[in-house]
Amino acid sequence: MRDVALNYIHEALRDSKRCLFCYLESKFESRFIDSYLGEHVMDAKTRQKVIESRGFCNYHSYKMFTSANKPCSNDGLGMALTLKSVAEQLLKDVKSHKNLEFAQLKPRILRFKNKRKPLSTLKLSKIVPSAFNCPACHHISEMMQIYMQAFLREISQDEILLKVYEESSGMCIPHYVMVLQIAAESFDEKLAPLMKRLVERQIKSLEKMLTELSTYIEKQDYQFSSEERAKTERTIGESLTKIVGRQGTEQALTNMLQTRGNAHEIEP
Repeated sequence: MRDVALNYIHEALRDSKRCLFCYLESKFESRFIDSYLGEHVMDAKTRQKVIESRGFCNYHSYKMFTSANKPCSNDGLGMALTLKSVAEQLLKDVKSHKNLEFAQLKPRILRFKNKRKPLSTLKLSKIVPSAFNCPACHHISEMMQIYMQAFLREISQDEILLKVYEESSGMCIPHYVMVLQIAAESFDEKLAPLMKRLVERQIKSLEKMLTELSTYIEKQDYQFSSEERAKTERTIGESLTKIVGRQGTEQALTNMLQTRGNAHEIEP
């Protein structure tokens, strides 16, 4: 497992244009979707987990829909079977709402007939799929935790790998914060000097981004040619991903923080 993790980390670092964890997260997400639609969609245990979560979150549902609708793909059947199973469960959920009534209280609340306890918003929202219970988000967040821990372990033992990271594009802010969180939970004093170097690398990354954005803004002036402006076209997109991460990062991050929050309180 260690060799596999190290190979993936090296592979991610070679993609110098984006955060290494955005690269890995994208890889794990694609693998999960392909594996689910291609191999696991007919597995009874897997299907039951999806039914219990009332399907995948909005983001991953559309990701699967896009994958299933690729030319020459047979994954549409798997998508239809998943939606049918989830819809059958949702029908049961909604039918149970026939026993709901408004309680004569101010403000008005919903509760089931013959039950004094009101229906909580949390219980009612159970039928809405979200990142908190999405099987894809859960799997990806677990993989990200494993690889963030592996990353910290490897760069703490290998100065060459640490320098390779320092020469890379650094991390996006969401993944940077999560790495700090995981490092803080390790209670390993040996990581302190390492974390200082990671912070310094993040500072340089942000300073470089600000310089690039300033250059882009400056070159929007009419005195610059279209060719000069074209050279800065990628600045906005690259800056965006450095600040918010890849599209969908918040899904796994939310799941990861919730999992860790259940074990102990997370400081703001």
